[in-house]
Amino acid sequence: MRSRQERLSAYLESGLRAHAQGDVGAAAAAYRQALGVAPDDAHALNLMGVALLQLGQPEQAVDCLQRAARRLRDNADVLGNLAQAHFALGHYETARAAFRKASRLDPRQVQFQLGAANS
Repeated sequence: MRSRQERLSAYLESGLRAHAQGDVGAAAAAYRQALGVAPDDAHALNLMGVALLQLGQPEQAVDCLQRAARRLRDNADVLGNLAQAHFALGHYETARAAFRKASRLDPRQVQFQLGAANS
């Protein structure tokens, strides 16, 4: 029997493969399985949030990404993804604040600076 961590890793790898192949629906299904194994895994929450955003479900994406951001407070990528989800919902001030924080954490990422300027 595989351990919880092995199952989590297998689901995440499956989701990442599907995502890389452009099958966002299959990726989301795999991330959902990963979250069934480890509901509070920040990496799985972030990936699920990205998939939901790509599937046109920004409200659900915000929920996942906020949960991921609470666990990974200083992760610029998670904050950038959260900012994009808020932007998609028209929450421009919240998006701008998240883009700015992401930009402070990783100033090399131009997309965070552009996101803050466009929010």
